[in-house]
Amino acid sequence: MSIESPADGIRPAWTAAVMVLLGTLAATILATMWLTGGMFVYTLDDPYIHFALAEQLAQGHYGVNSGELSAPSSSVLWAPLLTPLAWMPGFEYAALFLNLAITLLTLRLMTRIVGASLSDAPSASRTPLSIALMVVLVFSTNLVGLILTGMEHSLQVLLATAMAYGMLTEARTGAAPRWLWAAIILGPLVRYENLAMSAPTLGFLLARGHRRPALLAGLALAASLG
Repeated sequence: MSIESPADGIRPAWTAAVMVLLGTLAATILATMWLTGGMFVYTLDDPYIHFALAEQLAQGHYGVNSGELSAPSSSVLWAPLLTPLAWMPGFEYAALFLNLAITLLTLRLMTRIVGASLSDAPSASRTPLSIALMVVLVFSTNLVGLILTGMEHSLQVLLATAMAYGMLTEARTGAAPRWLWAAIILGPLVRYENLAMSAPTLGFLLARGHRRPALLAGLALAASLG
């Protein structure tokens, strides 16, 4: 999806948030490896189920064990997203780097939301306020913790944030971005709990007059989940 880059007035907030995220993530990983004698581990055991499923998918089989069909994944799309990386050395780090890239995009969207929210604030206070809000968001949304789970939650947060930003954009311009429809459909396929965002977003767009695309997106979502 195409996302505008952060506006010049809030670019320092984007930079600060990225630096805080990367610094906290690096410190956490180093502390963990020190405690484990140099071994990198995720905070849950579930990602290893997804890794096993992705490796089996790469061989044309759906399940954790070869020859045994099973549906062990908490997400429809997460294991297939990992599958193209299953042949690479160091595959166990795939979720770490994928979640990091996803989280950086989430921060970019959050920066846009903060910038829009502070658009009427005095110009002198806009930059420090946006920096403070973005640093708070890094910790209050547990972005570092979600990266280290190795699970699909970082992508879930990205799509939920995209829906929030899409509604904000529509409310300000009257136009629904094309990527918003994709976020609505893909959200529950990444994690079912995102229905709590997709359903009200569709309701918002219906109320705003986007009836045909909202109905089509709703049908596509129902069919894909079915």
